[in-house]
Amino acid sequence: MNNINIIIFISLYSLYNFIEKKILFIFEHSRHGIKTPSYLNDSSNLRDIFGQEWIGLKELTRGGNRMEYLLGVYLKNYYNNFFSEKYNPDEIYIMSSDSNRTVESALAQIQGIYQNNVLDIGLTNYQINRSIPYFFENKLTPEFEDFLESIENYSLPYNIQIPPIHSIDDRYHIYRISENENCEPYNYIKDDNLKKTVVKNFINNFNYTFGEHLLKKLNISDKNYFININNIDIVCDNFLSNYEIGNKLNDIFEEEKYIDFYDECIEYFTLKYKEIHIQGIKKNNIVGLISQSQIMRIILNYMKKRYDLSKKGKEYEDLIINGSPKYVMLKGHDFTISTMEDLLKIIFETEISFPSIGSSQFFVLNKISSKSLGTKYNVEIIFNDKIKLEIDFNSFEKKIKKKIWSSKKVADYCGWDEYAKEVSINTKEIVLILIIILLCLANLGIIIFICYVNNRKQKNKSIIIKYDEEYTNQIIK
Repeated sequence: MNNINIIIFISLYSLYNFIEKKILFIFEHSRHGIKTPSYLNDSSNLRDIFGQEWIGLKELTRGGNRMEYLLGVYLKNYYNNFFSEKYNPDEIYIMSSDSNRTVESALAQIQGIYQNNVLDIGLTNYQINRSIPYFFENKLTPEFEDFLESIENYSLPYNIQIPPIHSIDDRYHIYRISENENCEPYNYIKDDNLKKTVVKNFINNFNYTFGEHLLKKLNISDKNYFININNIDIVCDNFLSNYEIGNKLNDIFEEEKYIDFYDECIEYFTLKYKEIHIQGIKKNNIVGLISQSQIMRIILNYMKKRYDLSKKGKEYEDLIINGSPKYVMLKGHDFTISTMEDLLKIIFETEISFPSIGSSQFFVLNKISSKSLGTKYNVEIIFNDKIKLEIDFNSFEKKIKKKIWSSKKVADYCGWDEYAKEVSINTKEIVLILIIILLCLANLGIIIFICYVNNRKQKNKSIIIKYDEEYTNQIIK
């Protein structure tokens, strides 16, 4: 009997303390899928430094397309019940850097999330006859008429709806600072970091281990070719692109050497983003602040809208109003994610993770409820499948607002005068406007005071005159 009572008590206690977790918002910042090399040795026939032919410079490969599609499939299952069954343009907002590989990656991932996103267009006969380009209107050939009949009502293959991808204006968001390199102080940081002992040691070790072998296999006559770290970047970028599509390059490397060189290239790219680019001079890390402050502000603004709606009540939690999507995707690059990792380190003191191809950062807003604990809101920052940070939403908001830079501050730091004028009112202008307002208020106060004094004087004169008249009348009487 006692055991039954204990079981009942535990069951009731567990029910009372049952914690319900609901995802209110997700911001995904992810890297594109597998790509072709960033540098080609022969642009006339698109050959890389190893002589391999490619479809084009920095383009998404078929493997990269599949990688992004599977990421979408995984997210749909992992965040079960968060995504609608069919694509809803109000629920999601998709951004991308202005590159083919990131735009195509975003499209592939969305098709993975909405695998059954087939539209039943249901065109009427009138619509079918009207939905023909004017170019063909008066000169339809029998062959084209037969083709129109064969495709029935399809507007696209399988009627898949293509969502809009919003391209980021690099000039406004300062998003890809490493590729634009138009912020002079950033260039000083990078040049200074190239002088670090850890970078020099890597270059020396690379040349000692692989330099002579690569010079011979690639027919490079310049003995100092790999002293230049940019050339190490080129050969590693080409090598990893070949690795991702299965080119073993057996004529360049034996199996053991091949594996060693793969590890060396991964070490190089980790070094590149951790030591050369994102680590600021001494302790003043600012590269993340320059390039990712505006993106972090976007994340916070979207998250705040979902938070405010939830605070109104459960009936508001799934409403999409005032430009408040539930899911926002931003397709970027290794450097954009690395600099965001740098910003997270500055704000939350998290560790920096190197974003291999296809890596993702997630900023997830959760509502956590239980009868005993009440309702709380927290933010999870996730890198791929690892939670880097869990933090109360209010603390998340305060820390971000305290640390991130304004557009004006970034512009001032980088010396972008025109940009500063476009994105923010000049500080001197603000001070001048405030001075003018204060002077106007002071003048108004003086005028009111003068009027008040004059009015008092007039009243006093009236009282004296009235008193004199009464006194005179009494004497006459």
